[in-house]
Amino acid sequence: AVVSTQSGHYGRDLLAVGIVKEVSCIFIPAFSSNKVISTKTQANDMVTETDKAIEAAIASIILKNYPSDQFIGEESSENVAYGNQRCWIVDPIDGTTSFIHENSDTCISIGFSENKTLRFGVVYNPITKDLFTGREGHGAEHNGSPLHVSGTTELTRALLSSCFVSGSEKTTTINCSNITQLCGVPEPCHGLRLVGSSVLGICHVAAGFVDAYWLHGLHIWDMAAAVVILEEAGGCVLSTVEGEQFDLTKRRIIAASSEKLALKLQSKIGPLLDVYCYDC
Repeated sequence: AVVSTQSGHYGRDLLAVGIVKEVSCIFIPAFSSNKVISTKTQANDMVTETDKAIEAAIASIILKNYPSDQFIGEESSENVAYGNQRCWIVDPIDGTTSFIHENSDTCISIGFSENKTLRFGVVYNPITKDLFTGREGHGAEHNGSPLHVSGTTELTRALLSSCFVSGSEKTTTINCSNITQLCGVPEPCHGLRLVGSSVLGICHVAAGFVDAYWLHGLHIWDMAAAVVILEEAGGCVLSTVEGEQFDLTKRRIIAASSEKLALKLQSKIGPLLDVYCYDC
C-alpha cells in the first residue's frame, strides 16, 4: 500500500502520485469490461461501481495517512462544505461517460487545498499513461517534463476546447451560440475540439495542446487539480461571466494560455452564460 513518509504539502503531493498509480489497478481492467451503471440526477449523469470503488480506495489511503484532513469526493461528499481546512478534492473518474464507452478521455484527479488556496494537483490517465502534476510555486510537469502554456493571446490564432453535454434545450442553445461566436466571422478561431473530461481539457491548455478551454456546470472536483497545474504552467483562469472572479464553487471556468485570450473568450461567451448559468 502507498504510505506517506514526508511532512507538509510535499509529502501529500508525493502520496497523491502514488495513489493514482495504485488505484489504476482498479481502473484499467474495468475500462474494457462490462460495467455496472446507475444514474444520478438525469439519464446522462452516470456513475459506475468503478467510480465508487476507486474513490473508496483513495479515501482510505488518504485518511490513513492524514486522518485530520478533509476529504471531498464526487461520489461520497455531495453535502460536504468546502472550507478553509486542509482538503483533498477527488474525482475518481473524471469523464465517466468516456469511461463507460471505452473512450480514453478519462482520468483520475486529486487536488489539495488549504485555506481555500489550491496547493497541488495530480491528474493521471491510466489508459494513455499521461501524468500531469503541479505544485504551488514549483511549476507543472507532464510525465516528468516541464509544462508551459502556448502563450497565445489572439482568438484568431487559438485552438479552443470544450465539452458539449446533451440533455437540455438550455445547454443546446448555449453550445450553438458559442460555436457561432467563436468559429464564425469576423474573428474565427483556428478550430474547436471536444474533450470528454474537464480535468484533461484544462491540462491540455497547460500542456499547450490547445490554447483555451471553457465549460459551465462543473463541480470543484472537476477543476481543482487541473487549475493548479494550469496556473503553474503559466496559464490563466477566469469565470465565464464578465466582471466575476474565478471561484471553484461557482461552477464555471475559462482556462486559457494568457489573460488576454481569456478576457476575449469571456467577452464572446459571457453574455449568454450570464443569463443561463446561475442555476446550472
